[in-house]
Amino acid sequence: STEKGILVTLLHYVNVVDPKSFTLTGMTRGGTFLIENGKIVKGVKNLRFTQSMFEALGEVEGISREREVVGTVGWYHIRFPYGTLMPAIKVKKFKFTGKTEF
Repeated sequence: STEKGILVTLLHYVNVVDPKSFTLTGMTRGGTFLIENGKIVKGVKNLRFTQSMFEALGEVEGISREREVVGTVGWYHIRFPYGTLMPAIKVKKFKFTGKTEF
């Protein structure tokens, strides 16, 4: 159970900042929620992150047994749909660096 945390269900325009350290930046997009005492209590504004994925993987506390197809939805992907079967992961520390103002 998570005492206090953020649930992220969708990411938007993730880009590489530094390939050597595998640092990525991007935004959450819709479906970002505050968790308190193991329960989702409210939605939060979209957040920007800049995070080394090597560091994030070192902070993994749990991986779900369930898997979900995660793919890209958009005009250009209609002809060639694709996706990846992924588990949910729980990461102890993750570097959110900002939020949207809307």
